[in-house]
Amino acid sequence: MIEQTKAEIVAENEKIKLAYDIGIAIDRVHKKRIIHRDIKLENVFYDDKQQCYKLGDFGIARTTDDGMASTVAFTKGYGAPEVVGTLDDKYDCTADIYSYGMMLYVLLNELRFPESNDYHPTVFQY
Repeated sequence: MIEQTKAEIVAENEKIKLAYDIGIAIDRVHKKRIIHRDIKLENVFYDDKQQCYKLGDFGIARTTDDGMASTVAFTKGYGAPEVVGTLDDKYDCTADIYSYGMMLYVLLNELRFPESNDYHPTVFQY
């Protein structure tokens, strides 16, 4: 059996805390009918005072009446297929869930996107 060092356990616990805190933030945003549209590691911030992770940069976020958005806005590698591959179709908050999943994938895979050796997405991801 391989034993984990204390540093590895702390790092793993921080990733779990980040996932939890940002998951809660996304849920709160979606309940207000806001689609963030740019969930990625660069938009996650740590608040030392409250000791929690926060979701920031709502610059391209949209409030919706019906829960749907239609303009294409995303960061390469984090955009959901329904957002990346369309100019006419509408999408909903599940696009944020895809981005959240990609963010966690990258975080848990040494900052590598699927089918990539580094922090650069490839066409194979889709």
